[in-house]
Amino acid sequence: MVRIIDYHEYVPRRKALGPGFSNTNLKVMEPILHKNIDTFNLKVKTELEEKGKIEIYYWLELAITNILGVCYGKDFGLIDIGGHDDFIKSLFTALFTYTARGKTPFIGLVEYLLSYIPHSELQWLINSNNRLTARGLEYVTSRFKPERWENPTKAMETALMPFGGLSRLCPAKNLAMMKLRLIAAKVVKECGDMTPADSYTDESLGFEELTALLPKTHKCEFQRKLPVPMAAR
Repeated sequence: MVRIIDYHEYVPRRKALGPGFSNTNLKVMEPILHKNIDTFNLKVKTELEEKGKIEIYYWLELAITNILGVCYGKDFGLIDIGGHDDFIKSLFTALFTYTARGKTPFIGLVEYLLSYIPHSELQWLINSNNRLTARGLEYVTSRFKPERWENPTKAMETALMPFGGLSRLCPAKNLAMMKLRLIAAKVVKECGDMTPADSYTDESLGFEELTALLPKTHKCEFQRKLPVPMAAR
């Protein structure tokens, strides 16, 4: 659905899916979310007790994919089996394929061909990169600078659209926000005795963009907190 360009094709599908993810209907799904997050927390605590550390990114991915099972009317049970089954592998492969198609690998050729069309507005658009202001060049979007968002302007808030916007707003936005809040609250409350492992560095958490923003190493290790020596208390 996200690749449908024609507005008249998109709207009926959006209207059919949207009500199922309203806040009212999500109340019915909440027990399913709690069940999957509790299973995830149990796995985290078990791994920490047995091994002293856990690769939490892997298990968090399984937990989130499990929760997405509500969209398909079934429980994938990925945490129980400890990995992805054939259906999920096929689903991720299809998602990767559609994303690759959406990025249009031939865009460079298209831009080259369009540059020969003697239309003033088209040429203005193609050459827009040559008109970047000095102020615009100051910002490196890939550089992590939290202070950018300390006092966000209205324009900054409007530009941030992780779930799309207007008629193209993601139907499952409410479900995603519920997942984030519940996972954060339950993990902090029930698994508060863990801390980032030595392998957890700024470099290891560098982002790569595919279908989402992911850590480059595809890993995020945590370990049990070491007891504080009496002399340091």
